[in-house]
Amino acid sequence: MESIVENVTSTALNYTGDMESIVENITSIAKTIASKASNYTHDELEQMLTEQYAANMSQRSSRLPTATNYPGWHAWVWPALVYLVGLTCGVVAVNCKEKYRLPYVLAFCATGIEILRYVSGINMNYAVKDTLLKGIIIQCMGAVVMVLREGFVLTEEQKRLPWPQRARATYKIVWNGRFINTARQAPVYHLIKDQDKERQVPSAVIEKRKELAERQAHKATTENDRKDNKVAPVTDTVNKKVAVELWKRFSTHALKIWRNHRLRWMLEMVCRILLIIIVDNAKDIIIDRYLGFVWTDIEDHKSAIVRRFLRGDHIEPREFWVRVYFAFESMWAAYNWYNRAHLLCALFFVGLGIDEPEEWPPMFGDIRQAWNIRRFWSKYFDRLIYRTVCGTGEMMMQAVGLGKGPFMGKKRWLLNCLVFTISGFFHAYTDHLAGITCGFWWEVFTWVANFVVIAVETLFLHCLKTYCPRVYHALSGKIGKTIGFVWGFSWVWWITPKSQFVTLRCLP
Repeated sequence: MESIVENVTSTALNYTGDMESIVENITSIAKTIASKASNYTHDELEQMLTEQYAANMSQRSSRLPTATNYPGWHAWVWPALVYLVGLTCGVVAVNCKEKYRLPYVLAFCATGIEILRYVSGINMNYAVKDTLLKGIIIQCMGAVVMVLREGFVLTEEQKRLPWPQRARATYKIVWNGRFINTARQAPVYHLIKDQDKERQVPSAVIEKRKELAERQAHKATTENDRKDNKVAPVTDTVNKKVAVELWKRFSTHALKIWRNHRLRWMLEMVCRILLIIIVDNAKDIIIDRYLGFVWTDIEDHKSAIVRRFLRGDHIEPREFWVRVYFAFESMWAAYNWYNRAHLLCALFFVGLGIDEPEEWPPMFGDIRQAWNIRRFWSKYFDRLIYRTVCGTGEMMMQAVGLGKGPFMGKKRWLLNCLVFTISGFFHAYTDHLAGITCGFWWEVFTWVANFVVIAVETLFLHCLKTYCPRVYHALSGKIGKTIGFVWGFSWVWWITPKSQFVTLRCLP
């Protein structure tokens, strides 16, 4: 035990100046643990001292002084002012002539960089901080793509509108990460599916459905009138009148809400938020009750499991279930957090009457359509940054002389590779700014690996369809989809711990 104390103390003494307090702290901790050495093994004691030393060092780690010297609400005054300046530049960019747009967009990006620098030094909840950082970067990249490349700005007709309407039109361009109601709107599977169904249904069928609904409503009204004309005892008549009056009062207000498209949509969004909260809380209860979580579950060597299995290493069943949990959590965490933020913002802006419900399409697609990796990303995963990142990739390809697009064939695959690579660096960089100082390249690797496996998957399906058409068509039904779901979840089960285990070990 004394050797452990000497090792830790000598390590701390290598630092000078303001590290003296840390030396004294570690020495006192070591002596305290030494008095209880009989309860621990040598390895356990060494691990405890190392962890305590790392904790003390992290508490003394330097951060941006502008953020930590002013904790509280007033710490947000500076970034709010900078954002207002940048927002003003963005508003001017979409309202001015083309020759003046570039300086204003660059000024908007410069204010975004300053906000990133400042917010990265604020001590706050990781999820909120990471979301704010991502939002700023998305707006800056979106301004470059939307204004400079796509030219989505106010038209001459919109510029002649009264100021309230012009301001509303400006808002719908500046805060439009998914390019809603533009020529380059990010694909939303729900809307595409509904539009296809509407196109397939003939007008005669629609009229027949309306006529049938009217007949059923008339029949129900006639039956109710017959029942009302029947002679009934006095008591039954009084009770019926009371019940009818109560029902009329309730149904009147309920029908007002149901017939109002905006109110009905808002009620549905509130129910979705409540359902997400209930499912998330139930998930936490089940995990705590049946699985639990300890830090030994994410040890460094446990990020690899197939290689250890092939070597013949012992793998406990708990590792399998921990990976199942992380695979599910990697999908649920994004769905849970981003849907909450998305739905709350939608309720706010639609409730104020600024937006219409159709301008807030679902953030995620239908998970039932994700029966392979490619469909997982194209049919299910969120489209928040798709059009922004895709536009950035197109600008990069244009800069090296590959044309303006649209890109097809091999160039399309190159663009998809750029989209996943840019997304990897985007998520890794925001994690780094949010305080996760390790796992940067593992995050990039995860995103690039998804593109690689999509390419391999597409090649495999092409070869199967070309050389084994009978097998391909035999697997096109429920059996093939079941195999696809198992394959997709197995991929997430394998790839997620590669970055998640590293990230969790250095959360701020």
